[in-house]
Amino acid sequence: MDDIGEEKKLQGLLNGIFKRDYQGQEEYNDDFLYEQLYQNLDRKEFDDFIRKLRGIVNSMANTNMDQDQAETFLKAQAKKRGGVITSDRVEVVLKFWRNHKEKIHSQIISRTNWNGLTKWKLDINSYSSTKIINQPVAVLQFDTKSDNNQKETLRVEIDGKAMHNVLEQLDNIEDQLQKLGN
Repeated sequence: MDDIGEEKKLQGLLNGIFKRDYQGQEEYNDDFLYEQLYQNLDRKEFDDFIRKLRGIVNSMANTNMDQDQAETFLKAQAKKRGGVITSDRVEVVLKFWRNHKEKIHSQIISRTNWNGLTKWKLDINSYSSTKIINQPVAVLQFDTKSDNNQKETLRVEIDGKAMHNVLEQLDNIEDQLQKLGN
């Protein structure tokens, strides 16, 4: 990057996104990051910039890209007209990814567990009879036993919004069970 200050700002912004989105440090909100790093930008430009940058980090995280995949992805993003990633920013984002990939992946894995009993994974459809491809889906697998102790498995694929709704309902069930136990 031409201006070393711009590189540091981008590093700071990426670290702020990491701390908020993957470590739960809510004080790293958009207002704080704007005031600390990008007051020189119009607020609307900043909001668009951080939204797109978060989308890129989320795409890399949700597909668990290795360094080579991330580099290919970022270089393709840099070729997009009006995109948030420029050729100057590719190396900064790659360095961030190299330093934070495992922590982000661990955090995503820890979020795919409810009450220590129900687990799921996120996957990307590469082929679908409904022609919806490259969309993240949650794959839920429930193992049950019938009356004769025969194991049966129910596997369900749902999108992220539906997964969020399932988690809310599971939390409601857990709350109700706790109330009954008291």
